[in-house]
Amino acid sequence: MTKKFVGKIAAAVMAGLIAITSCGFTQIASAATGDEPEKYTISLEQSEGGSLKFRDSDKTELTVAVGEEIMILAVPDEDFETESVKAADEEGRELILTANEDGYHLVMPESNVKVSAGFQPVVTLLTA
Repeated sequence: MTKKFVGKIAAAVMAGLIAITSCGFTQIASAATGDEPEKYTISLEQSEGGSLKFRDSDKTELTVAVGEEIMILAVPDEDFETESVKAADEEGRELILTANEDGYHLVMPESNVKVSAGFQPVVTLLTA
């Protein structure tokens, strides 16, 4: 990064126009217009064998600004394990979820989003 670019980012952070997240920069307001960023809905679809949750909310649907990072947790029921977690935009296109030990991260696109998960029973092999 150049010093000029870093200086612009620092000035924007100090002015409250962007925030720095673990996935990069999140626009809070437009520098040119002072408008709030666009917001869309992210919904968690529940399924048998477990549930999806937002890290910071008990709701199953949130309205989120474009570019904001969302953390989603997959919580399997007892004797189940997470098989898959997927996110899709309102056109049905699959979105990229980044998984780590904390959960699944998604950067909010310019679209409504649905997140779903599959859970499967834990298989225990018995040996004689």
